[in-house]
Amino acid sequence: MNPISIAPEKAGERERLINGQLLSAFLDNYDAFKRKKMPIEDELKYKLLCSPGPSQYRAFFYLFKFFKGEECIVKAQDNMDYLYMYDTAFMDNQAEPAMLHFVKNLASTAYDIKGKKIILAFGSFWGHHLPTREKMILFLNELDSKGADVRIYTQAQNDENHICKLNDSIKVKSRFSLQKRIPIHYVRADKDYVFIEFPHTETSEFRLNWFLHLDNMSLKWWKTKGGLLRYFDSLIWSAL
Repeated sequence: MNPISIAPEKAGERERLINGQLLSAFLDNYDAFKRKKMPIEDELKYKLLCSPGPSQYRAFFYLFKFFKGEECIVKAQDNMDYLYMYDTAFMDNQAEPAMLHFVKNLASTAYDIKGKKIILAFGSFWGHHLPTREKMILFLNELDSKGADVRIYTQAQNDENHICKLNDSIKVKSRFSLQKRIPIHYVRADKDYVFIEFPHTETSEFRLNWFLHLDNMSLKWWKTKGGLLRYFDSLIWSAL
């Protein structure tokens, strides 16, 4: 399969400039965590401030441990090409963020979806932009009808807007109303792709995402793709 057909369209020049700034801001906070300037004991303080807490940066710390170059892998040109951003302040009803395009592409003929696991780890499940939630649900239902094993894990309630439109075969396997935050939000397409969202506050206007083609990631020699997939799963299990 061609990852170019699955990845959202690459960002334009303006978006790439913003992506670089958002990535620098993330890496500054990440470095503060590594230097113990953001101790895990302060998690509640960050939660009260509605800011990304040390548990989220810790999750990225262990994620980067899988890769050669660790956090520097994000700055490699090939990976910078697959950074995306969206601006919540300017998302009208027609706006379609890159994450939605990723799920839409999974439902296309470019990807053999039958029998594949599609796992979504969310916070509010696009509660801040309901048109995206509604469209996302339509594509997830299409994936389900084509034979995918779709599961959603989210803090959203199952009686919120549009969630009733999910196929019953998805809802019965999913978990809603999670009390704990999943530290990295992502969409995973089986063993092939992961679409990650970097830490942000719920009021952040700009949000940064990253598309990973797992077969193209440079892992440390003692790390495996299977271990990386289990790590992503563990982020969900820790919130259940």
